[in-house]
Amino acid sequence: MTGGYEGYLDSLRKVCEVVEDRHPTSAELTEEISKRLGVTKKAAGGKESFLRSAGVLRVEDGLCILSQEAKQWLENDRVDALVAVIHSRCRFIGEMIAELAEPLSTEETRSAAGRYGLRWATNTQIDNRRGWLQSSRLIEVTEGGRLVATTAGRALAASLELYRVGPINPGKVDHQKPQSFPKESLINAEGLAAEIEKASTDSKNPKRFELAVRAGFAFLGFDARQLGGAGKTDVLLNAPLGKGLAYRVTVDAKTVGAGNLGDHQVDWLTLKDHRMKHQADYAVLVGPEPSGVRLIERAEANEIAVLSASLLAGLCLQHAEAPLGLADYRSLFATLAGDGTWKRRGGKVDTSDLDEAASEGPRMRSVAAAIVKVLSDRCMIVGPLRARDLWLIMLERGELAEGSSKDEIQGLLDMLAHPLVRAVDGDAETGYVPSSKPDVTRMRLQLLTTSVAPEAVS
Repeated sequence: MTGGYEGYLDSLRKVCEVVEDRHPTSAELTEEISKRLGVTKKAAGGKESFLRSAGVLRVEDGLCILSQEAKQWLENDRVDALVAVIHSRCRFIGEMIAELAEPLSTEETRSAAGRYGLRWATNTQIDNRRGWLQSSRLIEVTEGGRLVATTAGRALAASLELYRVGPINPGKVDHQKPQSFPKESLINAEGLAAEIEKASTDSKNPKRFELAVRAGFAFLGFDARQLGGAGKTDVLLNAPLGKGLAYRVTVDAKTVGAGNLGDHQVDWLTLKDHRMKHQADYAVLVGPEPSGVRLIERAEANEIAVLSASLLAGLCLQHAEAPLGLADYRSLFATLAGDGTWKRRGGKVDTSDLDEAASEGPRMRSVAAAIVKVLSDRCMIVGPLRARDLWLIMLERGELAEGSSKDEIQGLLDMLAHPLVRAVDGDAETGYVPSSKPDVTRMRLQLLTTSVAPEAVS
C-alpha cells in the first residue's frame, strides 16, 4: 500500500470506505484505487487483487464487499481482526511478529523468513509486511533502526496459529571451499549467492571476495573485470549499452571477519580516486552488513553507493528467476533526476524499482500461460477469442490476469502470434486460436534462443 510504513492502514481505510459506500465492481474499484492513492492503473489492479486474496475484500454477484474482519476493523478499529485474516491468507505475518521478539534488522528478518522456506532474494517482501505491521502498531523501530514487536504484537502472535519451523535442507554448497566460476552461463545462482555472502567475511582472503563480487556482477550481465592491486579498484564494471547510454562502475569489495562493515574501515578518498582514475560514471562499495549512520552519511557525501553482500547475493537469485537488463541495473548506482538525467547515488542502495521490474517478468509469463490455456480450453467450444473475451474469462476464473488490462492481453497476444513464436494464430479483429501443440512452440523458442543468444564458446 502507499503512505510509507506508518501509512498502510490510512491508505486501506480510503479503499474500504469506497467499498462500503459504493459496492463497486473490481474494475471500478481499481479505478478508484488509482485515483485515491495516486498510483498507476496497473499498480491499482495489483492492490485490488491482493486485498481480495488476503481476505480483506470479497466479490459477490460481481460486486466488491468488505469481509467481516475488515468491517470489524473499519467500524471498531479491530486491528487484531484485520491482521489475523491477512495472516490466515499470507505466509510470514504472525511468524514475523514472533521472530521480532528481539530486535532484528530488515536483512536479519529476511534471513529468519528463510527458516520458514521463504527464500526471498531482496527485502521487498519484508518491507511490505513491515508496512502492515508497523502501521498496525504491532511492531516498531528501535533507535538503532531495528524492528521489534510491541506488547500488542506479541499478544496477537501468541493468539495466532503459527507455522512450525521444520528442518531446512542446507543444500550441497560447501561454504568453506572457495567457489570458482569459469563460465557465467553455467553458474548455479544459489551457489554463487552463498559464496558471495561467505567470502564477504573471509578477511584472510580478500581476493576471494573480489572474485565472488566480480562473478556476481558478471551474472547480472556486466562486463566485469577483477583488477585489485595498488591504485586500482577491486572490480571494474562496464555496461555496453551503446553510445550515450553505456556506463562504467568501480567496485570496492571490503571483507570484515566480524560481519559488519563500519565507516572506520572505509577510505572514502581512495574510493573517489578509483572512480576518477578509471573514468567511471559511478562507484559502489560492497561489504557485509554495512551499518552505522556515519557510514551512510559519508557515502552520501562522496556519492558512493553502498551495497551489502547479502543484497548482491539476493539480486543474483532474483536475476535467475527474472533476468533484467543493464539499463535496469543502473538504478543500483544512480537516481533519475526530474530533467531525465542520471545522478550518482550516494548511500544505501534502494532496490524497490528493480524488485518491481523483476516481478513483471514472472507475472507476464503467468498471464501468457493463462492466455494459451484458456484458448486451449475454450476455442473448440466457442471458436476464436479476442483480447476482451480472454480478459473477462480470466478474471472470472481467478487467473493471474487479475489487475491486467485488455490492452495488456492484446499486447501479449501480438507477441504470442508473432511468426518467431506462433503459439497462437489470429488477429485482433477475428480473434485467436492455439497454433499447435506446446512442443512445437518450445521448438520455435529454442531455435530463436540458439540464433539470438548462442552459448559462448570458451
